[in-house]
Amino acid sequence: MLCKHRLAHHSRQLFRCRTHRFYSTTTPTYPFKNLRALPFALSANDAIVQMGPYASMVSMFTEIIGSLGARYLPGLGFEPFKPTRITPVYFPAWIIDAEVQANVTSTQEEETQSVCFLPPSSDFKALSSVSFWTKHAKHIEPVPFTKDLEHQFGADVISIPYNISPFTLLEVARSLSYADCTIEEDFRFNPSSVKTNLFAAYPILIPLYLAQYSFTPPGLERVYSLTVCMEAYSPGGRIFVERLGGEKGKLIRQQFPNAPAGFIRFTDGLDGPGMHNARGVPSSACNIPALMMANPPPMLALTLESWLEDALGDDSAMGKLASMSPAVSDDDPRIREYTHEETLNTRNWMALGAELWTMKSIIAALSRSGGSQKVYVFGAGDSMQAVDAMQKNEEKLREKRESLKPSWWKEWEDKAAS
Repeated sequence: MLCKHRLAHHSRQLFRCRTHRFYSTTTPTYPFKNLRALPFALSANDAIVQMGPYASMVSMFTEIIGSLGARYLPGLGFEPFKPTRITPVYFPAWIIDAEVQANVTSTQEEETQSVCFLPPSSDFKALSSVSFWTKHAKHIEPVPFTKDLEHQFGADVISIPYNISPFTLLEVARSLSYADCTIEEDFRFNPSSVKTNLFAAYPILIPLYLAQYSFTPPGLERVYSLTVCMEAYSPGGRIFVERLGGEKGKLIRQQFPNAPAGFIRFTDGLDGPGMHNARGVPSSACNIPALMMANPPPMLALTLESWLEDALGDDSAMGKLASMSPAVSDDDPRIREYTHEETLNTRNWMALGAELWTMKSIIAALSRSGGSQKVYVFGAGDSMQAVDAMQKNEEKLREKRESLKPSWWKEWEDKAAS
């Protein structure tokens, strides 16, 4: 469940979670020299106007007219539904580029997959299950995190500390049971065989506004609190609202027994834990641009992405990762700065891996033909002549990929081997 705000006047706490984990309003000293952040693009007042209609709808349409007027008829004196508190925060996350290899039980003995995804790096409950890496965010150049970024639009920005190591994901993957490693029927991987051919982790801070609203549903005396979150790196950032939970939704529906079906569906959608994507398109935390194996099952890459999403989105997943994570700093060469040049070099190297795998697959298919087929795509000749030519090209491609292997990864491999 989302942590409840319990900021006393003299307190230095941002949130007090039900897990009793505390987050300080003092900016932590991040252990990364190469940390970057997406800059804030709007003030708290602008965010209140943007969030007002959504907070109002979930709060039983509290001050809905003023909220809609302030949002769509600016300058006419309308006042939006205002939160009892709004706080700018930097939410920590990792962008990961990885080439991961594992043995699978399928028609092919070995599978290598190139993976790029953004898991959260703090067990901040509901927010940890949200991917803030949208198409728009990918086109914004993150800036080096400096002291001046701690104060934006006249307010101090609270920085949530990193408490999840990206490398813990690999340890968890290797410790899974065979049942947990079933991607789909007749397809699973061997957890003990998971290894990385490359793993780059980029720490990045995501700017958000967290707002707490209070409202009393009609006919009830109890005051409810509601948390709304807005991405702050764009004036049109997505908005998330805290789901009310089954008990609250049921109580609200009881007050309107003859409500229209649309209202009932609306309140049903707010049941349960976590955050509801109220504005904007949901984004995936996982992206698998290349799945390299012979004859993969149809749509396997999408199925694997969904499997990873479910694993990261589990209510208890982030807490488990945090409890298992050791302290991490950029003394580890695998922690890289998120720059265009850095990511381009890494992703080009992984792309060569996909190209090399494709060439190996073609060579294997031609070799199985035993020279009995004519291959016109390479010019007149039999398949074995084409195999000879491609094997020479394969060796050149392998040498090129080895020469372009990032020096920091070689450093890590040498350290791990010693």
